[in-house]
Amino acid sequence: MDVLYILGNGSQWKNKELRYSLRSLERFAANVDRIFVTGVDPGFLAPEVIFTPADDPGPSRSFNHVHKVRETILKTDISERFLLNYDDNFLMAPVDIEKYPFYYRGTLPAVTETQRAYRYSLINAREYLLKHGKPILNWSVHCPCIYEREKFMALEDAWKLCEKEQFGLAVRSVYLNWYGIEGEYLKDCKLKTVQNIQETSLAIQGRSVFSIHDKAIPNGVATLLEEYFPNPSRWEVPE
Repeated sequence: MDVLYILGNGSQWKNKELRYSLRSLERFAANVDRIFVTGVDPGFLAPEVIFTPADDPGPSRSFNHVHKVRETILKTDISERFLLNYDDNFLMAPVDIEKYPFYYRGTLPAVTETQRAYRYSLINAREYLLKHGKPILNWSVHCPCIYEREKFMALEDAWKLCEKEQFGLAVRSVYLNWYGIEGEYLKDCKLKTVQNIQETSLAIQGRSVFSIHDKAIPNGVATLLEEYFPNPSRWEVPE
């Protein structure tokens, strides 16, 4: 099965996140066929990686997500079922990506106490799904996720609304709830407030996957990733 990374602008770490994510994929993932990267060119992809340039047309991160997935489907021959991944996700245990689990974390919120655009995208997804009599599980866990080409493209009405809404709709939650996907609960793990490598190591203990925030990179995360994944993957040109 193919793997798609959607890559945006503004990496404070010069896209080194993607290097380590690819290394974790090579180390732990079985049944990986081709790697696709859509978005900005990080400048170090090996020739066999299929790169599709795509901008961020806005108005929301959610719609940029939709845009890049659709550009990949329209412009490449990516497999019918493919694994969507992010540059800041890192696998920590062996997994067959053809059987990668679907993970949720509770239900979509009805209100938010913060002003984060991400929270509003969850609320918008909840309202859209309820309007159409669909489940409202929150599938926005920081881990990979399997999409299917035809099913993704068939949600045209949802993606049109995602483009119009200021904060968009949480894409994975719309997609997986619409098709009634079943999954399992997973406590989310995105490292942000860790202060050193000891805290980082403790936070990811026993995890099969974790993610990072930019704020954590200088506080032990960069060191830990280099220790876990020191060798370049076949999908990158060495530094």
